[in-house]
Amino acid sequence: MVLLAFSESPLLPSSCTKTPNMWMASSAEFAYNKMSSLPQQSRDRGVVACSAGNHAQGVALSAKMLGCRAVICMPLATPSIKVNAVRAHGGETVEVRLVGNNYDDAAAEAKRLEFEEGLAMIHPFDDEHVIAGQGTIGTFRHRSWTAM
Repeated sequence: MVLLAFSESPLLPSSCTKTPNMWMASSAEFAYNKMSSLPQQSRDRGVVACSAGNHAQGVALSAKMLGCRAVICMPLATPSIKVNAVRAHGGETVEVRLVGNNYDDAAAEAKRLEFEEGLAMIHPFDDEHVIAGQGTIGTFRHRSWTAM
């Protein structure tokens, strides 16, 4: 059994109503929980993720806040509005790589970077710390409902 804890981050407001902008904030919370749990040496090397949407934006924002390099692999067909949002959230800390015709191609590139460059993979859902980060949404909602 693995016990994980999450800590509150500066990414979510005290009221957690799920408005459209909160979808990205939720993804940022999940990514932030994983990225903040990495040893400093791993963050210094950088992280890699594969996503064509909110997870990519969450990783980008978290990388900017934590001051670490992030490479985001996205399929070539990713809408420019998503690509531009990732770049805007991450600023100079984030490199977007448009790779392949589909998600699987972009994921293969992310996996290659993980192994060849030693970047830490920030998986969108198949990771214990990301899952623990998802628990923050329930915690914030519970607190906001209890306070009402």
